[in-house]
Amino acid sequence: MATKENTKIDRAETNARILHFLQTAQYAEAEKLSAWLLSNDAENAFEPNFYFGVALQLQGKVEQALAVFWTASELEPHNTNVQQAIASCLDQLKRHEEAFEHLLTLLELAPQDALINANLGAISEKLYKGKEALSYYDTALSLDPKNYIALMNRGALLSNLGRKIEALAHCRNAYHIHPESIGSLFNLVDALLGMYHYDEALAYCEVGLASQPDHANLLFKKGLVLSCLKQFTEARHCLASAQVLDPKVLENVLPGIAKLDLNVEFNLNPETLYFDAMYQGQTKCFWKYRSEFVKQLQKTILSPGSLTQLVSNPEFGFQALSLAIDGNSRLKLCQNIAELVTDLTWLQGLPPFKHKKRDRELIRIGYFSSDFRDHPTGLLSRQIFGLHDKERVEVYAYSTFNHEPKDHVRLSVEAGCSQFRDVSTLSDRQIAELMYEDEIDILVDLNGYTALARTNVMAMRPAPIQVLYLAYLQSMGADFIDYVILDSAICPIEHEHDWQEKVAKLPNSSYVYDTETSRSSIAKTRKDFGLPEKGFVFCCLNNCYKIEPEIFTVWMDILRAVPDSVLWLLTDNPFIIENLQKEAYARGVKKNRLIFALSLPHAEHLLRYQLADLFIDTFWYGAHTTALDALWQGLPVLCCMGEVPTARVAPTFLKVLDMPELITYDFEQYVEKAIFYAENRDALKNLKEKLKEKIKTTPLFDTPLTIKHIEAAYQHMWQRYQDGLPPETFDVPDLSQTIN
Repeated sequence: MATKENTKIDRAETNARILHFLQTAQYAEAEKLSAWLLSNDAENAFEPNFYFGVALQLQGKVEQALAVFWTASELEPHNTNVQQAIASCLDQLKRHEEAFEHLLTLLELAPQDALINANLGAISEKLYKGKEALSYYDTALSLDPKNYIALMNRGALLSNLGRKIEALAHCRNAYHIHPESIGSLFNLVDALLGMYHYDEALAYCEVGLASQPDHANLLFKKGLVLSCLKQFTEARHCLASAQVLDPKVLENVLPGIAKLDLNVEFNLNPETLYFDAMYQGQTKCFWKYRSEFVKQLQKTILSPGSLTQLVSNPEFGFQALSLAIDGNSRLKLCQNIAELVTDLTWLQGLPPFKHKKRDRELIRIGYFSSDFRDHPTGLLSRQIFGLHDKERVEVYAYSTFNHEPKDHVRLSVEAGCSQFRDVSTLSDRQIAELMYEDEIDILVDLNGYTALARTNVMAMRPAPIQVLYLAYLQSMGADFIDYVILDSAICPIEHEHDWQEKVAKLPNSSYVYDTETSRSSIAKTRKDFGLPEKGFVFCCLNNCYKIEPEIFTVWMDILRAVPDSVLWLLTDNPFIIENLQKEAYARGVKKNRLIFALSLPHAEHLLRYQLADLFIDTFWYGAHTTALDALWQGLPVLCCMGEVPTARVAPTFLKVLDMPELITYDFEQYVEKAIFYAENRDALKNLKEKLKEKIKTTPLFDTPLTIKHIEAAYQHMWQRYQDGLPPETFDVPDLSQTIN
């Protein structure tokens, strides 16, 4: 007969066997033995319950594991291991809020527990609370500098928050602490890629693959690195091999892919990856590879056999706008993109829509966009919909991007339309069929080849007349776009050949502006924004992807010539700031001469223009919405007229304002004018007074008038269609004298 002591020994031995099964991945055996022990020995049940739950969880039986852990928790409520196991199960079941609250309660019991803090960070990330997650990781590492979860997650989080310099430093440290971990090496490779250190990233890929040659994620990452180094043949082999090893590797390495719209195809062509990576470098003002990249891009555009790696990503049409690519090459690129879009569209087997003449009084206009929201296009166009003459046109809108809560732009657009359609969940074909059923007469694309465009819908031709307007200032090169709405300054006669579409030329500017935007005097001072109280403030609050080396050199020439001046730029990204400071220093300008404006709510952002002295524009892709914002706030905009449409917008605004003194035609004039206004404050004061008056008297900010001109353009297009005539380029007459 067994003694009480022998029973205890048997229990201990059984628990040891269960633990051995767990440690050797024999989870089913661990489950069976735990269940047997619990059924035969009710005493001291915590440990077998805990092991039982672990065995279930590791087999994917998460609901059962959670129930068992709750039982164990009742036996030892203050045991942090079981409480963390409960949180882990809740997390696996995607009950993230419950998991977070459970860990918070646990943290009160053990505030100095590094693992609890690290797990709170991981759950916070899943709840999209990045800054809170970072705080938890920092606390975990202060308690335990070697905490694996915090070390692994913190670097990627810093990178996602745009803090790439810190991310790289952290990943180097994490790899130093855990050199045996393939995860720490993988994160370091990722951080090096994010900072464009391609050679070093490749070296670490080789280190990892030497020990684990079949590590699909790392092999895939090596393919990305090789693509960036233009080693395309080997890159293609790595990418393909990684996908054979693990078909889900694309999702694992680039988790954002899983969130893409089903209509979006991600292309793994190494050449495409190269061009995209190089462009992303330009958005961060990282110019090391820019010259080679632009040359390669131009060569590819002009080499028909090489175009597939470009046209497979329609967004390249937009990306090319900020690069030194001539108008003919831009048009050729877009024509090839359009051809591919057309081919892919009709593979869906949608029969052509049959359009006919309409016998109704009102023209039905359909606006198609992803940007009916707080976005430059939405902010510019917000008033169009409500100001349309409802006795002449019916206004429909089709929105492909929607989120809750709706912002003020979205609500305003909805209120101004006869019908507002949320088509964000529909396929391209369903959207086109809906537009056709709605009998849209003129369909207006407010996207072009931008990031969230659904160009395939336009390629299906759901409306008899299709028009490009406002958001994309470049020909789409597409047979499915009949007209583009511009003005004669952006598209003079000698540049009509840059547009495959027929051009409807408005008499003034083709841009509208939201004239309800506040111009009240700003209550804050320069000091509040880190600006000098007495020095001259040049500013360019364009997006940084528009800044390129040549114009930056010109700006530095200006700063050197005006000793008490600074340049105010828009970014809060530390990597961009460091890059621009390095570029300034290389041109003989101290980094403190660059002041960086942080992101603010739109209304507050606009008012701060009043604190600058002169806006100096970029070149290849100049200020559009930004120029109107600055002018509306009373800030003069100095620009240089270029040949491509994106370099002619601010000059157009200044022509309409009757302020040609702010338009230059080469960089030498540009520098001279900037220095002149910086050194002659009276001249600058007079310029600002003139601008203030011109805003009131010239048609640039007469939005109702511009909309009348747009409607006149629609009437002309529609009449030609009704008369059986093809599209033609035409001038819209100036209606300012006919409006009361």
